[in-house]
Amino acid sequence: MSRAVGAGTGGVARLNALLATRTDRFEHFEIGRGAEVAADAARLAQRVRHDPPAVVQLNPSLRTRSLIRETAFRAAIGDRAPVVFFTHGWDPAWVTGARGRAAAALLSTGTVLTTAPQLSSALRSLGVRSHVLATAWDPNEISGDRRSDGQTLLFVGSLTTHKGVDTLLEAFARLGRGRLRLAGTGPLGSARAPDGAAFVGWVEGPRKAALLAESDIVVLPSHGEGCPLAVVEAMGAGCTVVATPVGAIPDLLGPDAPLVPIGDVDALTTVLGELLDEPARCASIGAANAARATRYTVDALVDRLDEVYTDLIGEP
Repeated sequence: MSRAVGAGTGGVARLNALLATRTDRFEHFEIGRGAEVAADAARLAQRVRHDPPAVVQLNPSLRTRSLIRETAFRAAIGDRAPVVFFTHGWDPAWVTGARGRAAAALLSTGTVLTTAPQLSSALRSLGVRSHVLATAWDPNEISGDRRSDGQTLLFVGSLTTHKGVDTLLEAFARLGRGRLRLAGTGPLGSARAPDGAAFVGWVEGPRKAALLAESDIVVLPSHGEGCPLAVVEAMGAGCTVVATPVGAIPDLLGPDAPLVPIGDVDALTTVLGELLDEPARCASIGAANAARATRYTVDALVDRLDEVYTDLIGEP
């Protein structure tokens, strides 16, 4: 396949840069935010005019600011190359509102890749071509070497009610045993931690890998997700994952996963207690997760993207 250009910021920028290290068919093009949008749109237009790529991949979220930004970038590309939108996250409320109509208008100008099966279904109902892909993790960063003690829980993500941190803190307080570490930043980072719980701040790289290796159970009682990296990396590390059945999580974890209803403190307390009481079962679930995680590596994503791009531009 001819060269593809991926443009993005933040976590998307990290993914694009990682993809560029796995194949010479993908070029990462970093773009900014806010006041830099006009300048970056001009840079992108110049890049596409100077050396037209086979495909340009834009990476919008469904937030209003992102949609405005990506609309400017889409206009800069024009008809010089096919466009793929790799969307991240999922918000059911957008489907019927003005934001949903704006998103559909933008996304209908290209092919959509999404990590959320619900979003793909909604887009297809609106006549938008879409494919479902999983978030990718890097085995070079996360290993399956376990150093856990059978009693350690971990949360990784934004410390917000949307991520279910309040539910987790209450469930752990009721549990009254084990150890809980919460890695991330957000408004609930100033909440009082129950005995045995600790906020450890934002983590990445080797520190995150070490926390995963030392943890038995990763907990994500979120109110909504697409295909969360926290879950995929926990699987790759061989952890048991206790989560809510939102987004792609049930598909990632399989039919026997320990899932709990959103906001159900009693159910979460019960499931965590059972897993701490049965370390052999917990270890078995973690091993099964590690095996499933091989489907979601960066190299697997590169292969899938290559298939989508090749189909889009009609190369044999």
